[in-house]
Amino acid sequence: MITVIIPTTNRPNYLRTALESVQRQTALARITEILVSENAGDRTSENVCKEFPTLPIRYIFRDPPVDGLQHGDLLIREATNQFIAILHDDDWWSQHHLAAAMELLDSQPNVVATFSHLFETFDPSGFFQVPPRLWLLWVAVGRSFRRPHQVLTAEQVLLGGLLMSCFHFSTLVARAGPLRAASAKVVESGNDYDIDRLYGPFLGEFGSVGYLTEPHTFVRIHPNQDGRRPAMMTTSADGLPRWMVRMKETTRDLRARYPETMSRAAALFNSSLAELPREQAEWISSLIPAPIRSLLEGECGFRLSVPKLSGIRAVVRQCCPPILLNPIRGVMRVVAGSRQM
Repeated sequence: MITVIIPTTNRPNYLRTALESVQRQTALARITEILVSENAGDRTSENVCKEFPTLPIRYIFRDPPVDGLQHGDLLIREATNQFIAILHDDDWWSQHHLAAAMELLDSQPNVVATFSHLFETFDPSGFFQVPPRLWLLWVAVGRSFRRPHQVLTAEQVLLGGLLMSCFHFSTLVARAGPLRAASAKVVESGNDYDIDRLYGPFLGEFGSVGYLTEPHTFVRIHPNQDGRRPAMMTTSADGLPRWMVRMKETTRDLRARYPETMSRAAALFNSSLAELPREQAEWISSLIPAPIRSLLEGECGFRLSVPKLSGIRAVVRQCCPPILLNPIRGVMRVVAGSRQM
């Protein structure tokens, strides 16, 4: 059975959309617990929960509110089922999200967690797109998303957190034990900013991590996202935005924790990137912020500055990157099933 955990912070309209998407799940019968935890001191969210009497919602009001890192860890520990799915209150799922994740988790006991492809959008009825940063993961897995799911190697999982945030919380479905252990390691790290970059590698310490290549999650872009909090937008003493400083710290943390895997991951990414036409390789490298790119090249063994090609090799490599086959194939089905509000 599945527990869905939804941390919320006084955003009732967003929460309603999230719960509507839970109610539409084709695997709804497997959901026996939904934890909605209000952490902003306003009980309006409780009234929203009452709009869904058929859902097994357990409403939690945090009084006093706790910090974000502790909030997530508390919810993971309060879940009572074997599987836990995370959904942020500002995001929502297509109807097949849980069914697709459970198909992989049920069939492969060695897989402890799944993440998935996603769409970013400003509004349920607005424009949506696959985030460009996911091309980095495409390179990491060998430049192919043809299969509906992939079981990632330790190197691929590390790359998914190291290069950028390729694993989003709202796509995560995991076995409860490994998720609790990973959450404890995150809390111990003290990182309260880009912790989504840590969860993949930490979960990988307890088993394999799967990745669903069809996008089943919509992530809402808005000014009040946690990653855009005002304190992170200020400038540090070295002239970088504080969010960038924190990202560099996380990169160095991952390097220190997994030095051998890091070396193999860099070699894997370098080899895969070198197979691309120059223009494509340069564009994909540019998706990594320049300070992180410099750190990866200078301290982690990555080769992200693409050597210049000439002659016939330059001509041959003038082609478009392979499309993300499964995501494109699944777009119409996903949109039909999840955007009808």
